[in-house]
Amino acid sequence: MSSPALAQDGTIYIGAFYDLCAINPDGTIKWRFYTQNSIYSSPAIAEDGTVYLGSRDGYLYAVNPDGTEKWSYEIGINNLRDSSPAIASDGTIYIGVQDGYLWAFNPDGSYKWRCELDGPIESSSPSIDANGIIYIASTNGKLYAVNPDSTLNWEFNIGGPSNSSPAIADDGTIYINSERGLTAVDPQGRYLWDYEIYGGSTESHPVIGADGTVYTRGTNFMALDPNNATLKWEYTGNPVNFMSAATIGSDGTIYVGCGDGCIYAFNVSGTLLWKYRNGWDGIYSSPALSSDGVLYFAYKSGYVLAIQTYMTGLASSAWPKFRANNRNTGWK
Repeated sequence: MSSPALAQDGTIYIGAFYDLCAINPDGTIKWRFYTQNSIYSSPAIAEDGTVYLGSRDGYLYAVNPDGTEKWSYEIGINNLRDSSPAIASDGTIYIGVQDGYLWAFNPDGSYKWRCELDGPIESSSPSIDANGIIYIASTNGKLYAVNPDSTLNWEFNIGGPSNSSPAIADDGTIYINSERGLTAVDPQGRYLWDYEIYGGSTESHPVIGADGTVYTRGTNFMALDPNNATLKWEYTGNPVNFMSAATIGSDGTIYVGCGDGCIYAFNVSGTLLWKYRNGWDGIYSSPALSSDGVLYFAYKSGYVLAIQTYMTGLASSAWPKFRANNRNTGWK
């Protein structure tokens, strides 16, 4: 269920049932770091190579690049669910928890602060804008903007439960999915528009193309024009739900995983270029795309796949994939 993060040396990090797995670019196992419960959280990599991730055993872990524990902090069992950590430009680590708090930690593992929100945070991961404001959604149907000093900047009612992680555009617009669809909010917390999505999109994470197009999913995968909140195209050729967030390559090709066990590739016009299946389990893991064009993603059954593409890395956009970049730092 975890989405891979790519280190500068090419190492692929991904969470598994009871461990953080480090994989060499040739597909061999580098090391495993074991936790006491399953990992749905996606790892994030700091500038110094430290890997942060949350586990359902209730701990936030910091792991050195050699696989040894740097530090761990007990947030509380059954409290830390599927939220992935975000790493700010000053090194602060943010993560959301079940009891409705956004937590902040210093890079040395010391507690910095926590901000009380009024709804549980299940799978929504923090996203950070260019001013350091942290955005996160809760299952009570609200999007929150939190200042880096722990104060609440604003909250916005998005109209339905959300486990989505916000995407942030170049102009600061925040896109967030909820049970009723995709909502756009400006940096001051003012409503811009929403688009109702059939089948709901509670756990869908939007991404943004180089031209500002927003890609998201409900039952089907779709592209939305942010200027007038209209549908540009929708792929309806397969009735099985798309599960992962999309990843956009350097030429605009969109890659997305599906519940039928296929990874799909679309061009910017919505034409299906190809699909690839190497198993029958659903793909919940959102792909990462290296600078040499290797696409990495995982099956629910526990296999990580690497597919060679002709890309030269990610699209030049504000938010081309889940967690914004290949290190999964969650900031614009």
